[in-house]
Amino acid sequence: MIPAYRVAIAGAAVTAIALGWAWWRSESMAAALAAAEAGRTELRTLGAPDAQSVAAAEAAAKDQGTALTEASIIAPAIPEAYLVKDIPSAAKRVRDDVEVLRLRAERLGINLPKPLPLETGVNTDAGVRGVELGFMHLIRVCLDRALDAGVKRVTKAEMGRAWTDPSGTYACFALELELDAAPGAVKNLLTDLADPASGLAVARLNLDGPKTEGLQRLSATVVRLTVNQAEWKLQPELPPPSAAKPGTKPARGLGARP
Repeated sequence: MIPAYRVAIAGAAVTAIALGWAWWRSESMAAALAAAEAGRTELRTLGAPDAQSVAAAEAAAKDQGTALTEASIIAPAIPEAYLVKDIPSAAKRVRDDVEVLRLRAERLGINLPKPLPLETGVNTDAGVRGVELGFMHLIRVCLDRALDAGVKRVTKAEMGRAWTDPSGTYACFALELELDAAPGAVKNLLTDLADPASGLAVARLNLDGPKTEGLQRLSATVVRLTVNQAEWKLQPELPPPSAAKPGTKPARGLGARP
């Protein structure tokens, strides 16, 4: 029998996975749910378990349901427009986004990098192309928010790495962003990029200035948590060095250095 306290622990683990940005180093959410369900099943088959154990198991089940709901909120799926399969549709999606971004930037007098990522074309491999579209969505979101915040210029917007949690349920995309902006615009942008409801977070941040023109140089890694797609063929994140078993070679996320 799995004790009620283990069922409760499983519920706590799911909550930690859902709410913590270190979710990719945690146990599989599916495994935690399976352990909890096994515990509830065993409790039911005992015939007359004590009321306290049943109450603990049911409370854990409720917590797990809440955690799963919260997980779906902080890991929204990529819009369907960025899940197209064929090359012409993928290329059109990129062209449309780049055109909108450049027209907006020109109208606002804000400089963008030339070329933007994927502006020169998408990959012929379907899996890589799918990952590229995931990045395109993140680029569009980040640059739209930078333009809304009123930055002076964006000097870098580069695709970083993409990886999954151990269960392959969720994926994370990392975008390297660098720009110059007035302090007020920087503050507004960072507020917009720290947006769990959109799956967004700032994983790394460096801020210099103010310098020339009273502008600050912002350098950041923006990450986006989303539902994984099997065709992306992403790999789990590298575990911390202390967690790697001797003699084993851990899986590496897309873009990880050898």
